[in-house]
Amino acid sequence: MVNTHSWFQQEKADSNVKANSEFQSKKAYKQKVLQSNNLSKWVFTLYSIQAHTQVS
Repeated sequence: MVNTHSWFQQEKADSNVKANSEFQSKKAYKQKVLQSNNLSKWVFTLYSIQAHTQVS
């Protein structure tokens, strides 16, 4: 009796973990996209600043 209960709990936990990891990977992908966008903006800003300092 206890065995089946723990097995059920484990199944439930596994499905939760699976759903959570899928959610996390989607979240991580969004983070990555945002980071790369921010990085390109930052690099562009850096180059702009550098260009301005070289001119003056």
